[in-house]
Amino acid sequence: MALVTAQGRTAVTLRDAVKVDPFNGETIEELGTFLVHINDLMVMNNWVHKMLDATLPAGGGNRNAAWLLVYRREVLAITLNFQGYAAEWWSRIRHSLVGPGGYVTPYTWKDDTYTHPDNNTAGNQAYPGLRTMMVGYFIPASLRPQPNYKRIDWSAVRFTGRSNEIHSLLQTVQAVATQNNLPWHPPQQLPLQYGPAIVAGIASRFSEAATDWWLQLATKPIQIETAPLAAGGLPPANYIPGLLNMI
Repeated sequence: MALVTAQGRTAVTLRDAVKVDPFNGETIEELGTFLVHINDLMVMNNWVHKMLDATLPAGGGNRNAAWLLVYRREVLAITLNFQGYAAEWWSRIRHSLVGPGGYVTPYTWKDDTYTHPDNNTAGNQAYPGLRTMMVGYFIPASLRPQPNYKRIDWSAVRFTGRSNEIHSLLQTVQAVATQNNLPWHPPQQLPLQYGPAIVAGIASRFSEAATDWWLQLATKPIQIETAPLAAGGLPPANYIPGLLNMI
């Protein structure tokens, strides 16, 4: 009966049941408030958790596929509250990257044991829930400065294309990027949604021959800097050098 009731929830019902103030992922206090509100709403809505497959021996710990889909819908409803840094983080992890150093996207809010659809060859095992993954990511993130991707002042940049200006240009761009906590230095890189605009902002300070060069580029760089290729190495498919590399 509980499963049938859970399956009958519409998308609108799910969204409204866990609708809270937007979560941006900027402070520990904001994270704590969000987690408490979601936990309380789940209790108030009488959402069932830890529902094991009754066909397995007691303690088998397996989640049947029907319940797993219910929990996945709940997780997606919760993430509709994400904005800003939180939305960016979720966009990166919402599709599993199974393998060494990878991750599997949580299908449940709380930690649980099940066979993950994206890692089904691994069988039945424990996975962290969305709640645990949020704590593991946003508490460390809130303790370090957040990048400023908007309203960056590039006015100190001056470049006309002369070779004797290159050293000063590199220093200035790197200094401004560092002051704004941008992940510009490989292997850290600008998120794809911000890279083109940030690089264009730097190029907007160019003049004379440098402006002509920029305008004639058939493919514009989308990173401030990219890792240099190994000696004699061939660039990977769709490789675009960073702005400073090209200069």
